[in-house]
Amino acid sequence: MARKGACCISQLCIFTVVILLHQTHEIQSAKILGMFPLSAASHNNIFSALTKELAVRGHHLTIITPHPIKNPPANYTQIDVSKVVGPHFSKFGNIGIMKMVEAYVKLLNITTSICNDVLSMPEMKKLMDPKEMGVNFDLMLISHFFSECFYPYAHIYDVPVITISPAGSFPTTDGMFGNIALPSFVPNSFFSFADRMNFVERTINLMSVLGVNFYMNFFIYPGHEKVARVYFGDIPPLTEIMKRTSLILLNNHFTYNYPRPLTPNMIEVGGIHLKSPNPLPKDLQKFMDEAKHGVIYFSMGSNLKSSTFPVQIRDALMQVFSELKQRVLMKYEGEGPIPGQPPNVKLEKWLPQTDLLAHPNMKLFITHGGLLSFQEAVARSVPLIGIPFYGDQELNMQKVTKLGVGLQVPYTELTKDKLLKAIKEILGDASYQNKMRLLSAQAMDQPEHPLQRAAFWTEYVIRHKGAKHIQPASLELGWCQLYMVDAISVLVSIPIILLLGLYYVMAKCCCRRKTSAKNVPSKSKAKDKRQ
Repeated sequence: MARKGACCISQLCIFTVVILLHQTHEIQSAKILGMFPLSAASHNNIFSALTKELAVRGHHLTIITPHPIKNPPANYTQIDVSKVVGPHFSKFGNIGIMKMVEAYVKLLNITTSICNDVLSMPEMKKLMDPKEMGVNFDLMLISHFFSECFYPYAHIYDVPVITISPAGSFPTTDGMFGNIALPSFVPNSFFSFADRMNFVERTINLMSVLGVNFYMNFFIYPGHEKVARVYFGDIPPLTEIMKRTSLILLNNHFTYNYPRPLTPNMIEVGGIHLKSPNPLPKDLQKFMDEAKHGVIYFSMGSNLKSSTFPVQIRDALMQVFSELKQRVLMKYEGEGPIPGQPPNVKLEKWLPQTDLLAHPNMKLFITHGGLLSFQEAVARSVPLIGIPFYGDQELNMQKVTKLGVGLQVPYTELTKDKLLKAIKEILGDASYQNKMRLLSAQAMDQPEHPLQRAAFWTEYVIRHKGAKHIQPASLELGWCQLYMVDAISVLVSIPIILLLGLYYVMAKCCCRRKTSAKNVPSKSKAKDKRQ
């Protein structure tokens, strides 16, 4: 009996191992199409973090990107679209404040042009024919940043879609995933409002959300669909194809952003690109190590070019840095040295930002306020000074000032005195550093790394063939049903109708009584008639 029981247990173990190996093989054999033509260098940090992790897990990836990785593994095929995409993104490089209407017009023109230029590439045309490609994909990953024209590839290959948002949630995102996030407490990412708004702010926030939805539905989607039909031919409306989207990975976290409702098909993976710091190049390591009073890091991100600062702003920056005892490491894309550049300033065209911020001598980060820069500063516990320009930068810096982990100096108010005052305040007040350490502890306190969370849910969608069971029923409801306008209308109408009916009956009764009273002869008149 003991031998028989041991044999059964052994067989059960073998069976379990076979099942697990079979499941692992199924997951590893997945073929994934990554559609990221319209992505800045910072966006690519998010996308490549996930795609490289999926490659390590054994998946076969075909990635369309303007930022191909170096030395890709054998299961990682790349289609480089940098030649046609790069010139378009360079238009966002000049320093300056962009008005919202101007930004929206520019986005429409640039994104539709990128759609046309990318889809006209021979490699992308070949990808439109599954027979010519000789591959059947299991999933498509796509950027959630104005990339709607590339959704027809999911229709051609008949696959589910996961979209990745490097800038968090947009006003149209919630509707796309059946999520109810009321503008009464969920701020538009293009505004600097917090989650606790007064009446005026709530009203403006509501109007802005409606405006963005109008812009997307009546300008971006039709514009992208028009281009897509040129290359894909007779396809369903983009809004129908987009319903293939099973899941969104949001580069959000309630510590960086604000607490908000999320449906099961919306997964927060803020900090997905963060990893342990790598050793610095020898010259940078020496520069950092020998900084007796610490280092201030200045960078306007991957798109904005510090070299395009107006002369008066550039001179003001050099004057500020000359009065500091700290060393200054500045990301500067032009040819140096800068006129008036003090000896404590080092210029570099590119810098390993996350690794630099991890150095113990890093005292302050002066940034444009991009979300990834904010996340990296939090992860490394470095206080911030923000000079926001457009997009979500002002919202991010509003959160920074609210949390007491940094200060904001608007570009329109950027002067030597104001910037110098802000630097001295942060360096002279330990509360900024202490609050940043506290925020860092909160942000890093997660059950698993965001990258592992993103990879799990990607494989979850593959395993469950699109995972339609995680999508809420709200996706099938019209806005009248979703926001209970029909039910509220009935509930409000019933008592109104009853009151009106009661009023009508009472009015009728009163009229009848008055009529009856008029028709009854008075006693004096009746007496006269008898006489």
